[in-house]
Order: sequence, then structure tokens, then C-alpha cells
Amino acid sequence: MSGPLAPASGAAEPERDPAVGRRGRVMTLARIAWIVVAALAGTLFVAGVPAEIALLRDPCPTPRCATGQLPPAGLRALEALGLSPEAFAVYLVTLDTIFASVCCAVAALVFWRRSDDRMGLLTSLALLTFGTATFVFSLEALATRHPALGLTVDFLHLLGAASFSLFLYLFPNGRFVPRWTRWVALVWIAWQSTRYFFPDWHLNPEAWYLWTSAVVWPVALGIVVYAQAHRYRRVSNAAQRQQIKWVVLGIVSAIS
Repeated sequence: MSGPLAPASGAAEPERDPAVGRRGRVMTLARIAWIVVAALAGTLFVAGVPAEIALLRDPCPTPRCATGQLPPAGLRALEALGLSPEAFAVYLVTLDTIFASVCCAVAALVFWRRSDDRMGLLTSLALLTFGTATFVFSLEALATRHPALGLTVDFLHLLGAASFSLFLYLFPNGRFVPRWTRWVALVWIAWQSTRYFFPDWHLNPEAWYLWTSAVVWPVALGIVVYAQAHRYRRVSNAAQRQQIKWVVLGIVSAIS
């Protein structure tokens, strides 16, 4: 005999929403991928610090270097100011290390608090890869010393550039506002990716890539400013407006 609280015989179990299950699996895979990328980027950045110090002591052998190296005239100018190449190298690497450390700390905090949210994962990924691979020179120096790591470094560099570009257009609610800005973001990311497929063209001072940089970057960033202002005034709620203020303050502080 069944008790009064026993479930009725043959009662159907609540149906599970397949979409919820799929989303859970996707988010789990995304978290695992984030951890793998974080371990890879962090390891390569630490390994790249001594390589960057060693490389910055030498003059850039080409008209432009992706590693932050100065041309011979630049090193001579430093010596005229009483600064040695070693001091220059330590100064730049210290700045890179501080920037990367802050980005990684904030990325880890966002991942810990908001890894169940797509925008949270994108934000933490953008901070992590942009701070360790895209904005600083450590990984570029490591790839110069160890060419076998070139593809891995290019992947992390591109991931940082693409994810940070998307972050600028999607923050804070994960949607493009206005909608047409998605095409601007796509073109901007595609334009940035050309440096990975045509590195010699990217570094050639006579190539039109460098001339278009003076147009593409101000336009893309100007549209970011417009989109965030439009979002702030017409779309965002009070909490999102506060988030936008903090992000703007952080970016301005980082580039100042």
C-alpha cells in the first residue's frame, strides 16, 4: 500500500527542455576552452618575457618590427639620452607585464563570477588574450626566437584582436546596437586578420596597409564610441549604464 505522499503510479516525469541541455553543454565546452586558452597564453607569456628582454636589446633588422624593437637610430638616440638598451628593454617589459597581469586578474574574476553567461565569457576571453598576446610584445618576441611557435602565437594574437573588437561592439548586453554595427565589426576584424596571412605586407612601410590604418582605426573606434553612446542613451538600463561607465574608465586608464 502506498503512503499518502507516494507518487502516483505511472506519473510522468517533468519534461526537460532540450534547448536548455544543449546550452548547458555548449557553455561547459566554452569554459573548458577558456581554461585551455588561459593556460596556453599564460605559459607562453611567461616564457616570452626573457625572450622579449633579450630581443629589445638588439636593433630592429627591418624597417618595422612587430616585437617593439627600435631601429639603430632609435637605440643611438637612447644612448644620447644616457639610457642603455638594457634599461629600455626592462622598462618596456615591465609595462607589458603590469598590463598583462591586470588584464589576467580581471579576466579571472569575470570568469569566476560570470562564466555561465556568454557575454561574461567573451569579456574574460577578450581581456585574457588581448592582455597577454595582442597588446604586448612578449609572444611576438618568443615566436621570433622560436619560429615553431609562430602559428600558435598568431592564433592567440588574432583571437585577442577579434574577441576584443567584438567586446567593444557587444558590451554590455551581447547584442549589436544599432544592428548595422555588426557589419562594421566584421569588416574591422577581417581587416585586422590580414596581418596574419600577409606578415611581410603588414610590416612593409611602403605598403598601403599602413596608410589605411590611419583611416580604418579612427573610423572603427569612432563607430564604437557612437554605438556605446547610442546604447547608453536609448537602450541600456541603469545597471548597464553603470557597467559602461566602468569599462570606459578602465579603457581610458589603460591607454593613458
